[in-house]
Amino acid sequence: MGAFTALLSFIAYLVVMIPVIAANRSPFLDLIRKSGAQNPDPQAQQVAQWFTTNEGFVVFMSIMLLLVLAIFLIAGVISGALLTRAKKPT
Repeated sequence: MGAFTALLSFIAYLVVMIPVIAANRSPFLDLIRKSGAQNPDPQAQQVAQWFTTNEGFVVFMSIMLLLVLAIFLIAGVISGALLTRAKKPT
């Protein structure tokens, strides 16, 4: 029950966040560029540059959304387990 609720919540999150991300790419790209410039590792700087391309940005946002999905699922499963545990008679 908790996992299903988490999936529904994530879908609602996607409905709101995908248009926001699509309309406001520049703050995300600036953040990626800034974090890449602060890193002394040249490979990390190359990865940050690649994330600012169209293909890289899609991959970066996909990874971030999968991370958010995992957080939603973990919270949903834990809350579902706690609610189910509380309803059992002792």
